[in-house]
Amino acid sequence: MEELSGKPLSYAEKEKLKEKLAFLKKEYSRTLARLQNL
Repeated sequence: MEELSGKPLSYAEKEKLKEKLAFLKKEYSRTLARLQNL
């Protein structure tokens, strides 16, 4: 895994991170809903 603390993120990298974040939020919401339905 490359080190990216030094250089600013490229546009593509930012987009990828945004997608990952959106996916994680969705997963989190689904899990939360499932736990509340127990």
